Amino acid sequence: MKKAVKFNSITKSELYKLYLRGLRKIERLEAKIYAQQEEIAKQAAELEKKNFQLVQRNKIIFGKKREKNPLADTNVANEAETIIASSKKEVTKKNDKKSFTKEYLEEHHTDELVLTPEEIETIPDLIHFGDDITYKIEYTPAKRKIIKIINKKYIDKKSGKIYQRIKEDPFPNSYCTPSFASESINNKFVLGIPYYRQENYLVEDGISISRQNLSNYQLKASEIVKPMYELLKEKLLETSFHIIHADETTLRVINVPKAKCYIWLFNSCFYDKPIFIYLFNKTRSADVPKEFLKNYQGYLISDCYSGYNEIPDVVNSYCWAHARRKFIEIIDNLTDELKKESISVKIVNEIDNMFYLDKKYREEQYTASEIKEMRNSGEFKKSLDKVLDLLHSADPEPKSPFEAAVEYITKREDSFLEILNDGHLELSNNSAERGIKPFVMARKNFLFSLSEEGADSSMILFSILQTAIANARDPKQYLEYLLKHIKKNTTKEELEYLLPSNIQF
Repeated sequence: MKKAVKFNSITKSELYKLYLRGLRKIERLEAKIYAQQEEIAKQAAELEKKNFQLVQRNKIIFGKKREKNPLADTNVANEAETIIASSKKEVTKKNDKKSFTKEYLEEHHTDELVLTPEEIETIPDLIHFGDDITYKIEYTPAKRKIIKIINKKYIDKKSGKIYQRIKEDPFPNSYCTPSFASESINNKFVLGIPYYRQENYLVEDGISISRQNLSNYQLKASEIVKPMYELLKEKLLETSFHIIHADETTLRVINVPKAKCYIWLFNSCFYDKPIFIYLFNKTRSADVPKEFLKNYQGYLISDCYSGYNEIPDVVNSYCWAHARRKFIEIIDNLTDELKKESISVKIVNEIDNMFYLDKKYREEQYTASEIKEMRNSGEFKKSLDKVLDLLHSADPEPKSPFEAAVEYITKREDSFLEILNDGHLELSNNSAERGIKPFVMARKNFLFSLSEEGADSSMILFSILQTAIANARDPKQYLEYLLKHIKKNTTKEELEYLLPSNIQF
């Protein structure tokens, strides 16, 4: 057992040595965390690969052949939001032979769950006088079944008091269950199957659920899991590494009188537990990130969009991958002969070497302090200085693509050089770009939203699903777990346990 250090009896020099020793231990732990995050990232990539294979399979099975898109007649491509402007009651098809009539449900249910009040064991005078019967759809992998729920009612013949089991149901007055909702939501946002196609193949399985009801279930599910969404936002802003990535993309919303609205993404750095937060807003105004980051102090890695400037207590660190692309675009238009003497080629080669070295440092588990030291000296610094020398000595033609590429860096040079001040900072904003890509892919299926409320619902669920995937959790399974375990009275401590980085299935 180590002896306790008596700080009153040691010199300042010894105290400083203890501090440095402790700091080195922390940095070694950070390096181990990075290695663990690498493993999680590999698992998440494997999960994403499997999801992609499912998407491709579904395109073959459910993809458009030559039939007319049934949404073309309604002029609504994201049917999840159509419910906002219409009734939220359960919808059935009166003329459909497979509609959920009482006779159909009674004939096709496979399981029965009988509920009796607990008081039947202690009150001898209870008389059974009737049942309340409801039906639920339970989802199990590759199988759906109808469950008949018989909730028995008893009355005390002396007092006339009625007794019945109260079963908490996250989807009251509907056929939906957590397993069914998580399946349909995962199908849409992860596998890319719109609700109108899900409606079609559900009918093929003998289950008649309209796309409007699937939309209802999505809206209710997002309402249930919203506390987790808020907790994830809080965790992101409290990041111990003080680094957040940001990106944005467009979304058309029919009920908003603008040509396009915006989806904003904020996500954690690689050293942190993965968190991806998607926000909907009508504008690309600087007020959006300023409001979201108002209680945050630290670095923001982005692609130089001016909307991220002038945010109090936020230091911008710009993406070298974005800068590199501008020179790649120039190189792509050069002949082989011109490439031999091209300044753009030389700049790209040096930037590539910076990325190569930085990746090497992280793979070899250098601490953040060691990475910072390596960036400020040796081969990395030589490549960086060479890039800056080439930029400063360049004499581009006015208003040319080369001038735009050069000034993209030189006009923001201080922010591009922030990587020299903190070894935790990544050279690129690729994690945010990877985070925005799943939404862009999903957007191809639903094209646009009808309402702001529907877009907000989609962003809540997208945040939950993508954060689960980034933590190597099965997104459908995780969403189902949340829908089952988040209650109206769930405490923050209980929500902490349900975080994707904490929970174990």
